Amino acid sequence: MALQKIYRMGASKMIDMVMKKGKRVQTPFFRVFLLPSRLSSHKIAITVSPKIEAKAVRRNRIKRRLSEAIRKVITEHPKISPTLAVFWGSQRIYDAAFEEIVREVEKSITD
Repeated sequence: MALQKIYRMGASKMIDMVMKKGKRVQTPFFRVFLLPSRLSSHKIAITVSPKIEAKAVRRNRIKRRLSEAIRKVITEHPKISPTLAVFWGSQRIYDAAFEEIVREVEKSITD
């Protein structure tokens, strides 16, 4: 299941702003830029570069796994303050255990 539309960050200007002003967190599975938000909900963008994975099928699976982990964390922890976040997926997500990905997302968003 994909992220709900209310959680998706659409404007590239917003993505650029988060990447310039946001705090960067590096994990084994992804790199994320975080910026506190005054909005009522989280706004999230997920990307996987063709440099990371050349095949679109694998890039899409990485995005789906990361998206599902983020969705799970957001729904299980509703008291997390709204955040603007840009996630850059890594190749390691493809073969990683889903619980590990969820744990890393949880650590990065709640810190």
